[in-house]
Amino acid sequence: MKHLKITIYFLAFLLIPLILPAEVVILKDGTQVVGRVEEQGQQVKVTTGGGVLFYDKKDIKVIYKNAPAVVKENQVLLDKAKKIIENANEIKDRKERNKALDKAIYLLREPKTMCMELLSVFTGSDGRLIGAQAADINRTIRHAKSLKVLESNLSKPKPKPVRPKVKPSVVESPEVEPALPTEDEVSEEGKKIAEEFYTLGRAFFDDKKYEKALKQFIKSLKYNNEYLPAMAKLGEIYDILGDEEQAWLNYKLCLEILDQQKELSDDLNALKSEVIRKSQKFAEFEKKLNQINQEFIKEMLKIGRACFKDEDYLLAEEIFKTILKIEPEDQLAREYLTEIQEAIEEE
Repeated sequence: MKHLKITIYFLAFLLIPLILPAEVVILKDGTQVVGRVEEQGQQVKVTTGGGVLFYDKKDIKVIYKNAPAVVKENQVLLDKAKKIIENANEIKDRKERNKALDKAIYLLREPKTMCMELLSVFTGSDGRLIGAQAADINRTIRHAKSLKVLESNLSKPKPKPVRPKVKPSVVESPEVEPALPTEDEVSEEGKKIAEEFYTLGRAFFDDKKYEKALKQFIKSLKYNNEYLPAMAKLGEIYDILGDEEQAWLNYKLCLEILDQQKELSDDLNALKSEVIRKSQKFAEFEKKLNQINQEFIKEMLKIGRACFKDEDYLLAEEIFKTILKIEPEDQLAREYLTEIQEAIEEE
């Protein structure tokens, strides 16, 4: 009986957000309004905690339903993407497997955008609900990317590259890449080649040929892995191409390297300001998600401890494993899992 009581308590905790209605209206100018939405001809009436507001439909970018409804809608695509990823593991042809994994990643772009926008609006139980799904979507995207096989791995081995006679500063990249400098040569030779590829990448970028620019900036960093202009541009390109995770990783690494330097030139100060401005939305998203994760973990720990106390070890185990998926370094969850395993073995 006590096991049933705890199970019902746990399920009730997860279902509480489902009874809290709230819709989000996002205007084309970026304004976000939360309330009960009613359509009235060419206008939309939004009843908020502070009163009633009216907006013309032409000024509205999108209307999100209440948080639980959005999560339910996103879950359909998330489950579909997970199924595609699972089936992709069985595909022997590596190009076909990559194609399937790309499809799964593409399916999750809109749900991820929804979660990012809603995280800036919802708090409390609704925020935890959206945050938990955002974390699940990010994990699924990372999993799909980890299974992809790079196209370069599918081609035949190339002959050992040699340094080209012509600098790669014109229209196309050299057919044969320069040899990678040794550690002793990196400071001079590596920087020189990195700048050449960066210049070519900028030409492609300015021409809006982002995929080609991406390849040149990656090559630039291959020869000088701390070439900050290339790193910053990689972040910008990934943002344009919709890969927010890679965009933020490059922006964050760029800022970390800049922060480690005692003095910055005028150019690097300008670059730092630009990176901070362009990465602000990612920094805010990460901060919000971390806050939601910590709130969620705190609540889950309470329930997990209650389950453990009532000897509902299987449910407690699932709860603590869920916590570790969100925060792998949570020591308390790890200790409880060890105690649970010992208790199960004694039964």
